[in-house]
Amino acid sequence: MAAPIIVGFDGSPHSQVAVDWAAEEARLRQRRLLIIHSFLVLSPLATDLDSSRHEASRASVGDLVDKEVARIRDLNPDLEVSGKVVGGMSASIDLVEASEDGELLVVGSRGRGRFTSLLLGSTSTQVTAYSRCPVVVVRGPAPVRSQEPDRIVVGVDASPLSQAALRFAFEEASLREARLIAVHAWTHPVATESGDVLPQVYSIEERADSEKRVLAEALAGWPQKYPDVPVERVCERVDARQLLQEKSAGACLVVLGSRGHGGFTGLLLGSTTQAMVHHADAPVAVVHSSGAS
Repeated sequence: MAAPIIVGFDGSPHSQVAVDWAAEEARLRQRRLLIIHSFLVLSPLATDLDSSRHEASRASVGDLVDKEVARIRDLNPDLEVSGKVVGGMSASIDLVEASEDGELLVVGSRGRGRFTSLLLGSTSTQVTAYSRCPVVVVRGPAPVRSQEPDRIVVGVDASPLSQAALRFAFEEASLREARLIAVHAWTHPVATESGDVLPQVYSIEERADSEKRVLAEALAGWPQKYPDVPVERVCERVDARQLLQEKSAGACLVVLGSRGHGGFTGLLLGSTTQAMVHHADAPVAVVHSSGAS
């Protein structure tokens, strides 16, 4: 059986927006949709009264998920949709475990946690970092209304994960009949590893030509694999976060590798990717090495 599109749902407006986005993605990919609600297990020290309340709450959660499944089925009669209530230590752990069997995991930017003023909820943050398949963070609570729904932005550098991001971005652009904006940003040379020796003098023009070659080499072969996808190349001397933020306005999706070509490769998410997940004006897809094939 083909891997499903999985979406986390907790009844919040943000998660409902994520479900709608995931349903559209499942339709485009011709995959089944699995709606998951994580219900925390009861402590072994719980009393009989606690257990009774716990079971009542679980039944209520089951009803909530059933209603969401019914809503999506009404909107998408041809889509295979199912719901599941899972129990564990935390929602993030449950969703990461579920991602092992998913083609794509979709989450809202915030859930029903206490600190609703945070730009990204703790569950979304952890899932984005640890998921075993690509993750899409959908901002809410209002649906994303794109001025240019046929535009996808992908961040490109010389890292291996950039190739995984390109693969995902080209596939999405083909499915959505969208054009692809391949973005590569560069600044002055900086040390990314201990002992790096930086040039005292260098030519900005030569560096610009070199960075254009980096972008061209990263894209090599992809337009031939996806001839239906128009590609626009953007290579600018500017902070990557700033450029991606600008290009995300009005796009239907931003695609990034979980880490870039900078230092501190032990980090699960690079600084640029973290910034976009928090601040991009479009849904953000984060592709991990495990999502590459």
